[in-house]
Amino acid sequence: MTQRVFPRFFDDASRAEPIRIWVLGCASGEEVYSIAICLFEYLGEHGIDARFQIFGTDISGDALYTARSGRYIENIARNVSPERLERFFVRDGEYFKVEKYVRDVCTFARHNVAADPPFSRMDLISCRNLLIYLDPMLQRSVMPLFHYALKPTGILM
Repeated sequence: MTQRVFPRFFDDASRAEPIRIWVLGCASGEEVYSIAICLFEYLGEHGIDARFQIFGTDISGDALYTARSGRYIENIARNVSPERLERFFVRDGEYFKVEKYVRDVCTFARHNVAADPPFSRMDLISCRNLLIYLDPMLQRSVMPLFHYALKPTGILM
């Protein structure tokens, strides 16, 4: 992502509008926060000052509650480097909580891709955790929605 996707966001050096990312089937938010963390790192490493917003959607209210809280059990330390834990999380008892500045760029909403209108003007759509749960007929019906939701230069992952 940091080598192929993020650089494409900045092909136009005069880019003024925020980067818009939509993660469908976001469950409890790990992918949303992972993309946000990687983008914060990328921007810092390249000295780029850019705004971005990530929209995480799911049909499960319980999953979205967890996603919005950004609070995960301490075993995430097995999958998150000590450097990232220190920079992007705060210890909260037996939990790690995503730093507020990271949570602030992430918006979570209930959304049913099969029934609700899609978001629009997206630079990136990530639906890797969604399509595996849709039957082939429904997959074919949502693909045009993704095309509509993406900017002409947008990326579907």
